[in-house]
Amino acid sequence: MTTVPDTLDTPPTTETTLPPLPPLSSKTLTPSQKSLLKTTFAEHPDISALLSRTWLSSDTINTYLTLLTPLHPTILFLNTYFWSTLTKDGYARVKRWTRRYKKGIYGFTKVVIPIHTGCHWCLLTIDNSTRTIAYYDSLPNDPTSKFRTLLTYLASEHADKATGNLPPYSTHHAKCPQQTDGSSCGIWLGLFIRKFIGDDVCLDVEEFRWKLAWELVAGCVG
Repeated sequence: MTTVPDTLDTPPTTETTLPPLPPLSSKTLTPSQKSLLKTTFAEHPDISALLSRTWLSSDTINTYLTLLTPLHPTILFLNTYFWSTLTKDGYARVKRWTRRYKKGIYGFTKVVIPIHTGCHWCLLTIDNSTRTIAYYDSLPNDPTSKFRTLLTYLASEHADKATGNLPPYSTHHAKCPQQTDGSSCGIWLGLFIRKFIGDDVCLDVEEFRWKLAWELVAGCVG
């Protein structure tokens, strides 16, 4: 049986002879920075996927989440395996994922849950301060069943790790820009995450594609 990671502590290490990139100091890349990515870093696997407009893998998404995690200690970034494990095997298989935290999922102000549906990326979020569950999607999909699954999870998590009565949570289907191709959902996912956690990022998805590529190669988020 394959064991999937339940936390996002450190980015995976890879050997490379490519020169390091500095952190970005602006929301968008300059033409020379874009040219550098297309030439010097053209063979980098993340750059290849991002700039060739192919679908982003779970590894790429999880690597990006590891870069965000240390910058937002009050936010829990669940990895891409959480949702598939929950929906396939139930709460018993994922309750350990938050056991290291005293109050489980309720010890965080916000929670980020990336979802891969088999051929598409979308996002569920939890805001514990406002007790709101939100769904973000660059395609017009119905989140009703996902809301139901997450509400059931919250009840189980509360019974396992919290005390008192579980306060009610509301659900919100966020109005999102819609993709116009068949492969940019991973870019939109990254953009939705950055906006949800309060980062100041460019809302132009194509500019964000370049920013995401730079940050993955640089190993830091700016």
